Amino acid sequence: LHLMLECNNTHLQRQKLIRLSFSLKFFCSTCFVFFIKSKENVANNCYSAAYLLKQCKYYAISLRIFAAMSYTILQVRKGKEQSIFRKHPWIFSGALFTDTKEIEDGEIVEVQDYKGRFLALGHFQNATIAVRILSFEEDKIDKAFFQKKIRQALDARIKIGLLSKENTIFRVCHGEGDGLPGLVIDFYNGVAVVQCHSIGMHRSLPEISSALQKAFGKDLIAIYSKSADTLPKRLETADAYIFGSCETPHEALENGVKYKIDWVLGQKTGFFIDQRDNRLLLGNYSKGKKVLAEG
Repeated sequence: LHLMLECNNTHLQRQKLIRLSFSLKFFCSTCFVFFIKSKENVANNCYSAAYLLKQCKYYAISLRIFAAMSYTILQVRKGKEQSIFRKHPWIFSGALFTDTKEIEDGEIVEVQDYKGRFLALGHFQNATIAVRILSFEEDKIDKAFFQKKIRQALDARIKIGLLSKENTIFRVCHGEGDGLPGLVIDFYNGVAVVQCHSIGMHRSLPEISSALQKAFGKDLIAIYSKSADTLPKRLETADAYIFGSCETPHEALENGVKYKIDWVLGQKTGFFIDQRDNRLLLGNYSKGKKVLAEG
């Protein structure tokens, strides 16, 4: 049992754990009755019975651990697993076989094929896109998971030079491209603006905030959550700082040019970062020229 609890939480191992736990319960219960009824060597029998009761306690604990490790299971219809094999990060509601009426929006679910085989883990939402896949492996979706994903995303940006003395504006996380569907994070000279496009990501804000603080360290001034307009209206939420604070507009650099960013009043996360190359191109064309004639 100890070895089973130490091993990775795979579907096969969880099934073995269940069978092992129930076998242990049956064994302990049977032996307990046998020892109590036996009239020989009462002291040893009582000791053995107490020991077996202790094993039953371990059994109960093991089931609690198992329950904590597992997620609600959703099965897809036969043939609908093919897109998941191709690593498509979305599962549409029509592909699901399982009744989802009792599943909460934002809940982490385990997706299985029609035979009960593991496919993926993701955030469930009662919408056309029913599951946004977080992992195609049997991971544990916790603080460490988000720390790893955001660290990888940040390292990729640093590697291509998006964070430098001349550039303090860039997108840290771009949803599916970074393995975190439904999550956008933009960085403006010490301030991370987070925008959630799924209830699951919104429920994961504490883990996301912790991951950003660990990744940026002292370079992070504040984290602003701006998701009121991107989440379903049934989820009442407001834009607000979830870590630190910063006055707006806030100065940040893009290719050496200063911009004043206002994520509170500005559209989306406050700035159209995807137009970086166009702004640079326009700057090269207009260098040394007068754009507007003097009046």
